[in-house]
Amino acid sequence: MGTSINGDRLFEQAFHFSTIGLVLVGMDGKYLKVNGAYCKMLDCAMEGILSHPFIKHIHQDHQVEVQLSLNTLLNQETMYVNQEVMLHDQKSENTWAELTISLVTNEKNQSLYYLIQVRDLSIQKAISKRLKVSEAKLNQVIETVPSGLMMMNREGEIIFANKLAESILNSRLDAQSRIVYNAPEWKNRHLDGRPMEDHELPFSIVMNTKESVFGVEHMMEGKDGGKTLISVNAAPLYDEIDQIMGVLFSITDITAQKLTEQQLLDANLMFKRQSEIDGLTGIANRRSFDKTLKGEWDKSIKESSALTLIMFDLDSFKNYNDTYGHQQGDDCLRQVATAVQEVVIKDDAFLARYGGEEFAVLKSNATKEESIRLAEKIKETVYKLNIPHENSPVDHVVTVSVGVAVKEDHTYLSIEVFFDWADKAMYQAKRNGRNQVLMYQSNV
Repeated sequence: MGTSINGDRLFEQAFHFSTIGLVLVGMDGKYLKVNGAYCKMLDCAMEGILSHPFIKHIHQDHQVEVQLSLNTLLNQETMYVNQEVMLHDQKSENTWAELTISLVTNEKNQSLYYLIQVRDLSIQKAISKRLKVSEAKLNQVIETVPSGLMMMNREGEIIFANKLAESILNSRLDAQSRIVYNAPEWKNRHLDGRPMEDHELPFSIVMNTKESVFGVEHMMEGKDGGKTLISVNAAPLYDEIDQIMGVLFSITDITAQKLTEQQLLDANLMFKRQSEIDGLTGIANRRSFDKTLKGEWDKSIKESSALTLIMFDLDSFKNYNDTYGHQQGDDCLRQVATAVQEVVIKDDAFLARYGGEEFAVLKSNATKEESIRLAEKIKETVYKLNIPHENSPVDHVVTVSVGVAVKEDHTYLSIEVFFDWADKAMYQAKRNGRNQVLMYQSNV
């Protein structure tokens, strides 16, 4: 329970304190959750936003393309969508923003909600409209915007940089220094750590294509080993006769943003793992078993390979609880699960608590003889735990009854029939006196 609470707090902190706008939108198109950065972008209170559908805050000129993006994700045609749109706030003012939209699904691949990252592009759009102004006017703009801005000449030498750019790049950048865009001390790398080739850097792309680039993300590693993650927008600068004279850059430090994204991913992964673990015994739970059984069944059908299902149940466990109490009953289940898990792992099999005192084991590519041996190991392992059970009609210690079903070919009609056969074998073992292993036979 403690881990779940901490995970929830991690998710909430990462969501609400992110410096970029974050939005969760339900499958009905309505807001589920927004953070403060998004509210600030729309200049309205969170309560006012949550009372409307998400599409209402998209400018009408872009609503159709946003809806198409949502449908594309819903049809699983792509992992995520990036697009630039205008937001429409309550004052009827429009703000340019970059949307990164992804669809969050559960373990059954069912759609849960859309996760939308919203980045304010107002400043970049304003700068793009003024690319052909004189250098003097550009300098005035550059020192007043909250982005790292710098200019390079045709040779890739930095001829101007504002204070924020110097801070982000941790360098003194001026016309006298003539630092070039691919200076080795900067160690430009992809976010995954791979070195960036010259032709991959924004300067080279703009000079070669004569086109602007947006959102080129990469990492800069300093002399001290410190890493800064940046997002770069770059556009060509033209002189009075429309000849390219250099490149203008807008640089944003996205180190904190990427940390937030990783925290969100880690939190979601932790929630997923917790949903597949049995809280009492610490082994896989029923949900994880159903998922694994479906995957192993499909694999065995595709490959025409064998699949074994072993079901076992603690004998007279109700009597055990009545005699020793439910707390000791829980301790008993934990001991059994831990001991059997060790046996199952060594046999490259999968163990789950199916429910109550009932457990299930899956093993691929095993013969009937191998499956029986594994089942016997499980039975003997539980018996050797020597857990007292004075009111058991079977023995003076806790025992289990085990049923085994093996799919060797395509004679099983369905996964449900396969499970039913293992279940029937287990209950037949109980009727035969308990504390034994029984392989399913057609006459059982």
